[in-house]
Amino acid sequence: MKRLNFFLIALLLCSAVSAQHRLKVVVAAAGAEPPQKNNTLKILETKVQEAFVNDGRYIAITRDEVVLNRIDREHIYQRSGAVDDKQIIELGKQYGAKYLCTVKSSQYQESFMLEASLVDIETAKIIRVGNTPCDLVNIGDLVAASGEIVRQLLGSSGVGGRSGGYGSGLYWDRESVRNASPMATELTKILKNKVSVSEGTCVSGTKIAIESDNEPACSEGMVGITCKVNAALVVTRCQGNQKTVLKGSVTGADKSSRDAAVKQVMRKAESADFWNAWVKELETRGDK
Repeated sequence: MKRLNFFLIALLLCSAVSAQHRLKVVVAAAGAEPPQKNNTLKILETKVQEAFVNDGRYIAITRDEVVLNRIDREHIYQRSGAVDDKQIIELGKQYGAKYLCTVKSSQYQESFMLEASLVDIETAKIIRVGNTPCDLVNIGDLVAASGEIVRQLLGSSGVGGRSGGYGSGLYWDRESVRNASPMATELTKILKNKVSVSEGTCVSGTKIAIESDNEPACSEGMVGITCKVNAALVVTRCQGNQKTVLKGSVTGADKSSRDAAVKQVMRKAESADFWNAWVKELETRGDK
């Protein structure tokens, strides 16, 4: 019994220490709601809180309606420009929070768009923004939109980690990914392990895709068989025709056979030189 009590005490102490190292975030949602659905934003707010908590690095602070009205009145949820430093600092001190997450819902005809901001309470600066469409009716859509919002706000490594925020405003070009060549599909899988990009609909920001040769170009020489694949990262604005194309190539060689040389190409693909330039480009796009 004494061993069990000691174990329980140790477990509680470990949990308390873990909680102390988790960052606190205040979540607030405001804006348009569907007709006859006056509690939708409150549900959305709860789901965003859950998404932060499920990340494992954050504690969501519960607010009361007085704070909600105050946030709405002070327009803290605006996406850009200066915010009221005193109000945010005061709010942060009141709740002991590091970050303030605000989600604004806007209606466009029959659909809704969620625009979120993550504010560093100490500096009163907006450090991340994100957006996603949501019907604000279906609970499954609310859960998915909440997870997507938090994923965009935290980026691939979370706030407080290395810079990046790849998910903020970056989307896969669905059509290009769907019609990609086998080699481009393999390169896309590698890219997904290097950066975090939204799977949702491209609304604002940029969409990306990888294009490549359908088959490696191979030739025989003094060292055996050498194969090469040319690839390109295509970055396009969600709205508009501006396009950035970064090119690269991967080469592999083998003395025995073409298949072995192709395997060398794929083995080297993950550490190819062009990834540094590609990731840097996406990092720059994600921080905009």
